[in-house]
Amino acid sequence: MKKFFLVILLTLFFSSYSFGAASIESSVSKKSNSMVTYAFIITGGSDGAVITSSTGNPITLDPMVVMNVDFIPDIGDTQPSDEYNVYLVDAAGKDKIMNVGVDAPQARTDKDNTRTPVTTDGGLIYLKGTYYITATDMGADNKTVMIITGRKTTE
Repeated sequence: MKKFFLVILLTLFFSSYSFGAASIESSVSKKSNSMVTYAFIITGGSDGAVITSSTGNPITLDPMVVMNVDFIPDIGDTQPSDEYNVYLVDAAGKDKIMNVGVDAPQARTDKDNTRTPVTTDGGLIYLKGTYYITATDMGADNKTVMIITGRKTTE
């Protein structure tokens, strides 16, 4: 099932080019009664400026404990610049995935494409509610996918 979801996601990733305008597209896959996966396709604007979902629709996440965050950068002409950054921030601007998107991997072969966010004292990350994605240093018209996988929790 995970491979099937990834194939669909990557097909959308490569077929949804929108040159010129920065964009963030999202999808959700409720894999089972206990797990959930959110995927976000992030495209840099033609000027390479900061991308933020706060200028569009905010992202609402069901209650979950984050298990991992994966980054799948595009390849070729739309590969993100080296050391781009992706943040999932709350209304106060705090990065809720504990900076695991800082210096996100530029290549698909990077050993750190999958990262596990934890609090400063080693605790689990709990998400619920409305958030915004912000990306910096992507480069003009470049793309990456951020996938957040977690275990559903009760409210």
